[in-house]
Amino acid sequence: MSDEAQADQFINGLNPDVFTLVNTGRPNTFADALNRAKGAEAGLLRQRRAQFVPEAAKAAENPQIPPPPRFDAGSSSVKRKISLKEKENNSNVPVPVAPPVQENSNN
Repeated sequence: MSDEAQADQFINGLNPDVFTLVNTGRPNTFADALNRAKGAEAGLLRQRRAQFVPEAAKAAENPQIPPPPRFDAGSSSVKRKISLKEKENNSNVPVPVAPPVQENSNN
């Protein structure tokens, strides 16, 4: 069997999707047909995998860099905002009270 006949037989036995991609270039040799078929299968596999990649995995491939922190240059004093949770926690903390001052009756 000639090389061209082997190529034709190989191409005609391919999966329809791969057949279309390989046959468009009409390879004349079996080796050329085989190489084109391998490339076509690899391309189709990449396309199929890309369709089923979850959004989280896509985001991991292209990570977004967060913007740098912004500092308020307009105020010289630093004011810390207290969260509602901190306020609730602080309301239950006992505040120390100084003992009453006793007057000295000997004066």
